[in-house]
Amino acid sequence: MRKLYIVALIYSAVMMFTWAYAAEKNDPKPITDSMATAGMQVFHSVGCSDCHGGHAQGNIGPKLAGLSVSEAQFEQIIRTGKGMVSSYSPSQISDEQIAEVYAYLQSLKHPTTVGNKSNKGPAAVVGSLWKAPADGAQSVSLIILNQPKPVVVAIKDSTVLGGTYLQGGKELRFKPADAGKICKECSSDDTMAACVAGTNLKHSTWQEMLDMLPLGTGLRIAYNKAGDPNSGLKSLIVDRRMAILPIKSSADLSAGQADHIRAQLLKLAKPLGGTSVELGDGGRQCIISLKSDWTNEKEAELARALDNLGLHIAFKTGEVASK
Repeated sequence: MRKLYIVALIYSAVMMFTWAYAAEKNDPKPITDSMATAGMQVFHSVGCSDCHGGHAQGNIGPKLAGLSVSEAQFEQIIRTGKGMVSSYSPSQISDEQIAEVYAYLQSLKHPTTVGNKSNKGPAAVVGSLWKAPADGAQSVSLIILNQPKPVVVAIKDSTVLGGTYLQGGKELRFKPADAGKICKECSSDDTMAACVAGTNLKHSTWQEMLDMLPLGTGLRIAYNKAGDPNSGLKSLIVDRRMAILPIKSSADLSAGQADHIRAQLLKLAKPLGGTSVELGDGGRQCIISLKSDWTNEKEAELARALDNLGLHIAFKTGEVASK
């Protein structure tokens, strides 16, 4: 009888632990900025974006942004595979990284808006070029979404550069030293840098590639150490379906003013291929999602339209304040 009692007690303890663990895995956790930012980096580094799109919006694979499955279900799919999704072992992606990717995908349910102090918006590190890098430069000056000051970040030999080349719509990835090599994905003899820049380049360096991008072209950014620009860039991927533009504004906008300006900007952006417009950094940044590529012509047309609203694109050529 005593043995049966002990066995029953152990069984009850195990079941309670199992139920508690299951409840913890299924209960929604608060999405923190650091988790979602780290998850965005894992999402790109393990290749999820190759099939599901740069913003998890869907491509070859289905849309994952704001997915409705629980974290436990998501982890099971990653570990065992489902349909065309291969299984991943803990040596390929840890439990912690799966949780971070899940947090990133959940964060995409909510758009980034003015006054969003709850960190419910996308925590992906995205930005645009603040000013063109000089020839031979080993760093780049960037505007970061919802950060008031631009940052200078080192580009190292190990940094992965890339973007979608315009002829074929595929995403290229290469190291800085390989920017001048011939692209094997397209039918022409263009270099990797020229394919991403979308135009002929004289020297085909990564510096020239970035210099030739339209003002405000979106950049997907991953640091070597999450959240730390001083650690250098792990990857810098050009995303022409996004534009981030600094807007000259004398003061933060109220929620009502932000809604009005956002509606006006969306009206201006739709003829340019815009699908959504958000404001960041107290109304000093305009973030446009696009269904067609961002171009110099679109940037110039938007700049003229903004002038009529009393707003101005505020790129500067002076020194950049590093973090």
